[in-house]
Amino acid sequence: MVHRFSRELARLLRDKNFSENRIFHYCSSGDPGDKLVNGAFLMGAFMIIILKMKAEDAWAKFESYQPIFRHYRDASKGECFYNCTLFHCLQGLEYAVRFGWYDFRTFNVKEYEYYERVENGDLNWIIPGKFVAFMGPIENRDAQHRYG
Repeated sequence: MVHRFSRELARLLRDKNFSENRIFHYCSSGDPGDKLVNGAFLMGAFMIIILKMKAEDAWAKFESYQPIFRHYRDASKGECFYNCTLFHCLQGLEYAVRFGWYDFRTFNVKEYEYYERVENGDLNWIIPGKFVAFMGPIENRDAQHRYG
């Protein structure tokens, strides 16, 4: 979604048909914590990927919202023993861009979506060609048989 969002927003900003229009990035008001921080991440990612901003500068744009952003966590059950903030995620993306682990011009969305599907391995390359992440462990054997 980060790649698709950045690509579409960049396209809209270049489109002469919209040159006199304002573009608003709206997040649902239903659950302000999750929706707001996810929307801010997308916009922050755009600032880093397309506008070439540093994570710290992108993070500063959200200063008035920072106190209400929820922290991220993995999808596993149980107590979370770390805090992963929006700023941490923006820093991680900045490093990925800087080290060439993510390149907007060459990223293959179709390949990514193919391999993220359970039937195709449910995996994601963290560092292309070096470090891959797989689906987490499953608690019971019945679930394991359903997913391969």
